Amino acid sequence: MYGYLYIIVNGSHTKIGITNDLDKRLASYKTHNPSFQVYKTFEADYKEAKRVETAIKQLFKDELSGQGKEWFSVPPEKLELYVSTLLAKPASEKLTPSMHEVRLTDEAQKLKSQILDALENMEGYSDKANPIKEQLQEVFSNRFKLGIPSHKLPEDISVRDGMSVDLNCCQKDSKRAIDGIKNNYVKMPHDDHVRSFYHLVRLSTGHYVAIATAKASLPYPPNFDGYEDEIVNAANEVGWYCTFHHEWSWHQPDGTKLVLFQKKTPVQTILRDWEDSFRKFIIERSKLLSQLPFNDREVLNKVIEDITRDSTFPLTVKSLEDFCDCYLGKFWYYSLEEIDTDKFLQAYKLLFSEWNKSNR
Repeated sequence: MYGYLYIIVNGSHTKIGITNDLDKRLASYKTHNPSFQVYKTFEADYKEAKRVETAIKQLFKDELSGQGKEWFSVPPEKLELYVSTLLAKPASEKLTPSMHEVRLTDEAQKLKSQILDALENMEGYSDKANPIKEQLQEVFSNRFKLGIPSHKLPEDISVRDGMSVDLNCCQKDSKRAIDGIKNNYVKMPHDDHVRSFYHLVRLSTGHYVAIATAKASLPYPPNFDGYEDEIVNAANEVGWYCTFHHEWSWHQPDGTKLVLFQKKTPVQTILRDWEDSFRKFIIERSKLLSQLPFNDREVLNKVIEDITRDSTFPLTVKSLEDFCDCYLGKFWYYSLEEIDTDKFLQAYKLLFSEWNKSNR
């Protein structure tokens, strides 16, 4: 089903919305706000349009105009830029802007100069530089289509996933990948001043799961120069792309480097897999599922908590057998042959059974 994203303006105030019937929606505005003007409209798949609208409203939630809960003190061309970026599909899902040179914009150049001025005036450190650094992160994220910087995430986050091992693309026998899966955390060699970028999955409750699909590390030269191959190889082990964009560095613009890590599985695939995933089902119903009849309440709660917190949890599994083959048996050494005696496997079996019932 297709819908329409629209941007309208009223004086210095801007609003973004979504509708199935554009003419009817715009006509309704004329009855209570006849001075508004249509700035731009976009036709898109309704679910995709809704995702973009939600992301834009969260990005600019601190710039509400006071005219209402849906009007922003943001220039319409800025909203258009973000909408165009979020709606844009790359020529191939396997290509990202980070794979070629992305020119440093005039705005980015100005922000870098402002950061340097702020740092110099305070002998190398200043709280005044931090908001400018965040602005440059936003420009960087927009130019590279990375998602939402961590400082722009909404408050209604139920689960925040870190940048995890890409299970689809990692070297599954690599110690780094195995450790990253078991620890639910991946640290790259020589990381410094790390910032993550997220995409949102909206739960049925209206809250969100924030999924880190990219992160930037901004090390000083002594912690980077000569280690490029080691960093690239480590990224390959856990299933990430690794590219260098030093001219964009915001921590110390005339000193630090910038290493960008991105999951090799395309973001569109991750978001699509999330929508109907077993893990989403567990997160949305965790309190209810914890009350299911089971012979060991503590084990059941532990399994639900593990699924909720496990940022590497495979999103495409459809059954306990499938889950054991690709993940539980491979990395945690469980065997379905033990199901009659293992309470953890029995808890997983119960949860998969509830999920299958909900899908009928």
